[in-house]
Amino acid sequence: MSVVKINKALLKDLRKAVVWSYTITRQASGKLLASVITCFLLEALIPVAFTATIGIIVAKFKSTTKIPFSDQPLPLLMGIAIALLALELILKEIRAFSRTRLAEETAFLLQKVLFKQTSRMDLVFFETKESLNLLFRAAGGKSAFGPIQCALSCAGGLIQLGSLFSLMFYLSPLMAFYLFLAGLPLIIIRCLSSLQKFNIDVKRTEGKRLSGYYTSLLTGSASVTSTKLLNLAAEMIGRFETTAREIIQEKQKILITITLKLTAAIIFYLLILLSVISWLANKFENGMLEAAVIVAFLLASFRALKSNTQISKSLASGAESALRIIPLLEFLSEEPKISDEGGLCPESLNGNISFKDLEFSYPGSLHPVIDKLSLEIPAGQKVAIVGRNGAGKTTLIKLIARLYEADNGTIHIDGNNIKDLSLRWLHDHIALCFQRPVQFEATVQENIAFGDWHKLKDDPVKVQKLADETGIIGFVKDLPSGMDTHLGRLYGEVTISTGQWQLLAITRALARKDSILILDEPTASLDAEAEKTMFHAIKCFASDRTVIFVSHKLSTIRKADRILVIDEGIIVEDGTHDDLILMEGYYSSMFEQQNKDYSK
Repeated sequence: MSVVKINKALLKDLRKAVVWSYTITRQASGKLLASVITCFLLEALIPVAFTATIGIIVAKFKSTTKIPFSDQPLPLLMGIAIALLALELILKEIRAFSRTRLAEETAFLLQKVLFKQTSRMDLVFFETKESLNLLFRAAGGKSAFGPIQCALSCAGGLIQLGSLFSLMFYLSPLMAFYLFLAGLPLIIIRCLSSLQKFNIDVKRTEGKRLSGYYTSLLTGSASVTSTKLLNLAAEMIGRFETTAREIIQEKQKILITITLKLTAAIIFYLLILLSVISWLANKFENGMLEAAVIVAFLLASFRALKSNTQISKSLASGAESALRIIPLLEFLSEEPKISDEGGLCPESLNGNISFKDLEFSYPGSLHPVIDKLSLEIPAGQKVAIVGRNGAGKTTLIKLIARLYEADNGTIHIDGNNIKDLSLRWLHDHIALCFQRPVQFEATVQENIAFGDWHKLKDDPVKVQKLADETGIIGFVKDLPSGMDTHLGRLYGEVTISTGQWQLLAITRALARKDSILILDEPTASLDAEAEKTMFHAIKCFASDRTVIFVSHKLSTIRKADRILVIDEGIIVEDGTHDDLILMEGYYSSMFEQQNKDYSK
C-alpha cells in the first residue's frame, strides 16, 4: 500500500470503512449502539439549553428588554439549570458504560471475523512479504468501533455547535460568524494530521514487523535460550533499538509540525475570541447590549470552543480509525486461490495417489521446487521419501494435502483430480503430522481427540483405547491427572518433552481411521524406544492405509514397501531398501555415510 493522498478513491474508501464500522458495531450489539446514539444526541442539546437558562436567570436581575421565559420564577429556572447539569453528567456515565461494552463486543466479533478469514487463506498467502505486511496493517485496525464512535462524537459535537451558534447568531450574528470562521483551521489541521500519521504507519509497516520480531526473539521461550548461549542479547537489543528509533524519530518530526500548526490555530482562535469579547464589552459599556446577552454569548462561545475541539479531535480520530480499517477491509476482501466451495465428496477412500508432470515454485523463487514429477503410489503402500534438505520432500506432501496449488500438472486420489474434490473432504481424509507439531494448550485427551474432533470429543473411552494401543499411555499415566492433564508451557499444569509431543501428535494423526497417513520427519525427536513404539502403532493402525513418511534417518525406513529418493524436485531413485543399496547410487551413498557417522 503506497502513501495515501486525498482523492476520490480515498474518500470512497473512508466512507466504506465508516459504513462497515457501523454494520459490524450494530451486529455486535444493536441495543448498546442505540444507547450510545441516544446519549450523544441528548448531550448535544443540553449546553444550549443550559446557556439559554443562565441568560434568562441573568435577565431577571437586570434587563430593560423582554427576554423569552424571563417571567418564570427564579427557583424554577435555577432548578432547570441544575437538572440540566445533572442530566448531562448522568448521560455521560451511561454513554461511557455503553461505549465500553460496545467496544468490547465489537472487538470480540472482529477477532472472530479475522480468525475466520485467516483460516480461509492459503498457506502460500503467509509466505510473501506483501501479504504479511497487509496482515500486520489489518491487525492494526482492530478497533472496528473507532470510526462509528468518532462519527457519533462528531455528530454530537456538530449538533451542539450548531445549536450554540444558532443562539450566538440570534444574539450577535456578525461576531458569531467571525468565531465560526476562526474555528475551521483547527478542524482542517487535525484531519490532515491524522492522514500524515497514517502515512508514517504505512511507510514503516515492515519496520514495525521487524521490531515485533526482535521482541519475540528476546522474550520467546523458544529463542531466548539460543540468544543467551550465543551471547547475542546485546546485539539483538541494538538492532531493535535502531529499528524502533527510526520509527520514533520520523513520528516525532510529524508530531512537532502538527503541534506547531495546532498551537498557531488555537492562538488565532483565541485572538478572534478576545476581539469579540472586547467588542461586546464596549457595546455593553455604551449601553447598547444587555448583561444577559453578553453572559449568554460568552457562555455559548466558550462551549462552542469545547465543541469545536471535540469535533476536530473526533474527525481526526475517526479519519485515523477509518484509515486503519482500509487495510483490514483489503485483507477481508482477499479470496483464497484454493476454494473450499463445492467439490466431490466420495463415499469412501482407497488411498491410490498419482502425480503427473507436477510442477511447483514458491512465490518469488526462480527455480522450481517440484519439477515435472510423475509418480504412482498404490493404495495401502507404505512409502518413504528421502533426500537432502530443500530437495522438495515436504513441499510434495503439502501439495498432496492441497495446502499449496501446483503450478502445472495434476495430482489424483483414487482417480479424482484433487482440484475436483471438496477441500474439506480432502482434509478430512488426510492425516498429516509435521516434524514440529502444534503443542495445543489442552488436555492429553483433547490433544488426541483433535485428530478427529467431531467423532472423538465426546468419546473418552475411544481416546483412552487409542492411547493404550499406540503406547503413549506409558508416559501419560505418570502425568499429574493422567489423560486429563492440561499440557502446555503457558497455561497448562505441565509440559512434556519434544519427543513426547511428537508421539502425541502421531497418535492424533492415527485417530483419523479412514485417511491417508502422512508423517514429516516423525522420528526426528524420538529415541530408539519411542521410535519402536511409533512404528508399532503405525503397523497396528495403518496396516490397510496408504502411508507416506519423510525422513532423513535412513535406518528407520528400511522396512518401507518403497523408498523414493528426491533431488531438486525430481524422483531420482525408486525401490526397496535392498534394491537401492544394490544400485549403488544416491541412496546407497547416503546410507553408507549415515552408518559411518553413527559408528563414530
